[in-house]
Amino acid sequence: MISISDIFGKTAFCLSILIWLLAGQELAAQKFSVSPSDVNIATGKPFKIVYSMEGGDLQEGFRPPDFKPFRIVGGPETQTSFQMINGATSFSSSVGYYLSTDQVGTFTIPSAVANVKGKSRKSGKIKVKVTKGKQQAQSRSNSRQQNATGSAGVAKAEVNNSDYFIELKVDQDTVYTGQQVTATYMLYTTHSVENLSVLEMPQFSGFWSEDNSPSRPPSNREVRDGVVYTTHILKRMALFPQGTGELEIEPLEIEATILIQRPNNNPRRSIFNRLFNQERKRVKIKSKAKKIKVRPLPTQGKPDNFSGLVGTYRLTAALDSTKTSAGDPVSYKVTISGTGNLKGTAEFDLEFDEKLEVFDPKVEVDAYPQGTKMKGKKSFEYILLPKEAGVYKLPKAEISYFDPDREVYVSTASRDMRLVVRKGEGNQPFTVDATDEIAGGFRDNITGKISLHQRGRHFFGGLPYMGLMALPFVLFPLFFFRHRNQEKEMLDVVGRKRRAALAVAQKRLDEAKVLMDKNDRKAFYNDVVKSLYGYITDKVNMPLGSLSKDNVADLLKEKGVQDSTIDKFVETVKYCEMAVYAPVPDADNLKGTYEDTLSLIADMEDQLQA
Repeated sequence: MISISDIFGKTAFCLSILIWLLAGQELAAQKFSVSPSDVNIATGKPFKIVYSMEGGDLQEGFRPPDFKPFRIVGGPETQTSFQMINGATSFSSSVGYYLSTDQVGTFTIPSAVANVKGKSRKSGKIKVKVTKGKQQAQSRSNSRQQNATGSAGVAKAEVNNSDYFIELKVDQDTVYTGQQVTATYMLYTTHSVENLSVLEMPQFSGFWSEDNSPSRPPSNREVRDGVVYTTHILKRMALFPQGTGELEIEPLEIEATILIQRPNNNPRRSIFNRLFNQERKRVKIKSKAKKIKVRPLPTQGKPDNFSGLVGTYRLTAALDSTKTSAGDPVSYKVTISGTGNLKGTAEFDLEFDEKLEVFDPKVEVDAYPQGTKMKGKKSFEYILLPKEAGVYKLPKAEISYFDPDREVYVSTASRDMRLVVRKGEGNQPFTVDATDEIAGGFRDNITGKISLHQRGRHFFGGLPYMGLMALPFVLFPLFFFRHRNQEKEMLDVVGRKRRAALAVAQKRLDEAKVLMDKNDRKAFYNDVVKSLYGYITDKVNMPLGSLSKDNVADLLKEKGVQDSTIDKFVETVKYCEMAVYAPVPDADNLKGTYEDTLSLIADMEDQLQA
């Protein structure tokens, strides 16, 4: 017979086994490791090691090992990850360091220690074999180590100019006139950066410039002379030289706050408290200028119709309808597309048949970056109004461009197109052809007997007659109310003009509104500036390339725009340009900027039409 004490004893034993298994499972889940375990490296070259904790948070207590004879040239970098899949959660965290040394030999980096929930964990050790590499500059590393400790041995934060700088990079330094040069202003820093603002913006004199900066510039890492830098793209421009000889790309200057990490002499202190061990320093950083050589385009093989296009292009033409009637308009659109500067393209000189009335073309340009190159298309839409019936051969559009990669001139043309025009309705003199079946039918109709009513049926006094008699009493109120509404609209001249102006503004800012809804701040501000200049270009019929903040004010004043509206235009453009590259007040209020710009374009529309 089993006693109660035996039952309790067995139960206690089972519970202890269960607790031991659960504890073992938790310990297994909390895995503390380091990678890589073996490293082969040359002197002066940095390498990265990462300590990882699965199922635990390293913020609870992490002690890095003594890295000697290695020095820390980057990091620590911290990362945490939390996932929930089918109700099951997982958590992990990691710490990474960039290390380097000038000593040759085989070394072992000891284990790191992590305290998680009161329990100590040790990582594995790292075996590092260092061979002799190329001679590296030591002055920078030595100066940083000396600056880390003062004369009294007290740790202090120092910063050298080599810890941060701006480099102007170009993809090529010798080009043809009109050929794209991609210029990138790159910020290199070993510190965190905040509150960046532009002090001096390049003017790009001698170039046709297009902003090609990424909407969300990524941060990358680059090693130089054994030092790990974080890089940021400040500005990337597509530049098209307009002259020849030696042209200079101006420098870019910024002001920023850098966060300087004080040396930590307490190895037991958690690295996650490093935010409380920082200093802030306001600095000015300026790049150097860069000169490029611009060659003239070759004269050999240059076509007579060459208009200055440099790049690679294709030419297409299209009719919205190949058949129409006399008096009915059709659209004939010619489109140039490709890689290069399309905004400077001249209009075509097409000779149409004199029986086709041709209106001035509507010109639209859509330029966009693809990688580091500028691509796009430019269309010329002609409205054709045939005066007489017939078959018309439309003129072909032709262009010649210079391909800088192949260094040859290329000519291309659109395909042959014909427009078939039938007789119109009511707008052509009507002639009867005796051989025409339709004309014969018409002749029979006018020579036959005509009967106004059928025998046995009377029109007067019937229902149709009564309906016609009542029609004026039904139509008169409708005409009366419509006439009153038209009078109100005529009296509301200001309101009607304002509604039309807002419609123009909304159409101009359609793309900016889409970017606002996506919260794509940089692209939004770029598009607002583009919309404002595009609006001015359309209204005053001036090429976009000839507009700038300096001359647009004088131009608007000549057109009768009020000074207050001009000031608002200039300030809006300046604000949007600054918002693209630097923090500005209220920069996240995209809706406010959109509404202000909408009102601004509507005001200009009112005043330019007055």
